[in-house]
Parts: sequence; structure tokens; C-alpha cells
Amino acid sequence: FPSHDSFKSLPSEVIQRERLKGALMSIYFRWLMIAVVIITLSIQLISGFKTESVYSFTLVIIYIFLNIALWVAALKKYDPAFLGYVSALLDVGMVTLNLYFSGMHHDKLAVTAAASMFLYPILFVLYTFRLNRSLLIFSVFSALLFFTVNYY
Repeated sequence: FPSHDSFKSLPSEVIQRERLKGALMSIYFRWLMIAVVIITLSIQLISGFKTESVYSFTLVIIYIFLNIALWVAALKKYDPAFLGYVSALLDVGMVTLNLYFSGMHHDKLAVTAAASMFLYPILFVLYTFRLNRSLLIFSVFSALLFFTVNYY
């Protein structure tokens, strides 16, 4: 991590612009993730897993609406500090709920082998582009807490 002192030499407008770029990268990643999840859920639904697919499609619909709200905020250059934390909880929460539904409807140990578990580190990398160390730490600890709760 660069130290906060290295940011002091940059004008605040530059830092804010780069943070908004990081927020937009996260939003675009969410759109990509939504598209991939819809494709895999469609395959799951066609394969006969209707109950599991309904839960997951519900999550995707919620995720779409929340991402639209974050997208509009970023396009209007509205980026207060709390919005980064809300989006971190949104991302970590959606991945965790997906893992929970996998364990609930398939196998209790599915959480330990689900491919969606590997989205957590990708989210951490995306949050480094927000240039906010406390937000990154918050997202890591949120993921650790939420992932642990899945086991109980």
C-alpha cells in the first residue's frame, strides 16, 4: 500500500478523480459478474435445479438494482465515504449469500468448494483501486466475518 503521505503531494481533485475511477471499475466488474452469474444460473435452471435458481435469481435482481444506484451515483460524481462501505457490504454480502444458498440447497460442505468463494480476493483487488486503506481493510474483515458465519 502506498502511504497516506504519498497522497498528500497530489492535489485533492486528482485523488478524488482516481477514487471515482476505482468506483467505476468496481461497477463495471459487477456488471460482468452479473452477466456471468445469469449465464450460469440459466444453465442451472435448464438442468432442473429450479429452487436453487429462484433464490439466486432473486439475489441477482437485487444486485442489479443496487448496482444501477451505485452507477448513477458514480456518473454524477457522488462519492461520499459511506458509499464505498455500503458497496463493500453489498459485494461481500452477495457473494456470501450465494455461498449460503449453495450450502443450504446442495451440500453443507459446498461452501468450502464453491467457485464463488474465489470472488472475495478479486473484490479485494478492486477495492485497492478506491485508494482507501480503511475501506480495503473493512472489506477484508467483512468477508472474513461473513464467510465464517456461513459455517454456523
